Amino acid sequence: MLLVFVWSSVFFNLNGVYTGVTKFFFDCAPPPWAWPAWPKRDDATKPLEWEEAQAIGVKLMAEQARARGFEVERADALYYKLGKGLIQYRVRSSLGLGDRLGMTSVLFDAYTGDFVALSLPTGDRSGVTLTSWLAALHMGAVFGMPYRILVGAFGMAVVMLSATGVYIWWKKRSSSLRR
Repeated sequence: MLLVFVWSSVFFNLNGVYTGVTKFFFDCAPPPWAWPAWPKRDDATKPLEWEEAQAIGVKLMAEQARARGFEVERADALYYKLGKGLIQYRVRSSLGLGDRLGMTSVLFDAYTGDFVALSLPTGDRSGVTLTSWLAALHMGAVFGMPYRILVGAFGMAVVMLSATGVYIWWKKRSSSLRR
């Protein structure tokens, strides 16, 4: 359990280290924020309006769901990737873990609506599946309330062990300074 929390903390806080090590052992795709910029447009071209972008995202996600055999459960987010010329439409799907966040997404051109990429949380690439599980376990997003209670108790145990370690160090230091 400690390894799960340590390694998922590396993912959340030192993503470059996590990605490098995970890529060495597993098949990984770069996260959506690391995808390359799409070709630049001249200044006269305007990006899609939000309503149109959402409609395109819904259509592209439905196409991918049919082709890949998963179910779309609910829409989660629509992001315009500034500087990249891309829009990400994210949903909660049957491939996701837990019930909180949707991590299935399509990426498409912000100007034409052309499909660019699909990102699946599980079942596509082993490194992405591992990362999805680590994040879900870290946040208590799977296995319901019993697991959330276990995560809370584990957090309290880590705090108690840390406090005990500091207390023991302080007592040893105090006794060595008295000598």
